[in-house]
Amino acid sequence: MSKIMRTIKWFREMSVLAEDEQRRSGHPDIDTEHLFLARLSIGGPVTQALAGQGVTLSGAREAFADVH
Repeated sequence: MSKIMRTIKWFREMSVLAEDEQRRSGHPDIDTEHLFLARLSIGGPVTQALAGQGVTLSGAREAFADVH
């Protein structure tokens, strides 16, 4: 698979996950918090680095819920 195709696949997956987070939160629009939560959901090195600092998907969801 070409690099451009992998990138398109990654963006598509991020969009779907962000939309899932937007629906879960009940917000009318996708916001940066939904993209951040999607980033935590997708896995990979960034997610692992954040987890190493104590940032988890459930913890981030709870923090965003507290803000709203």
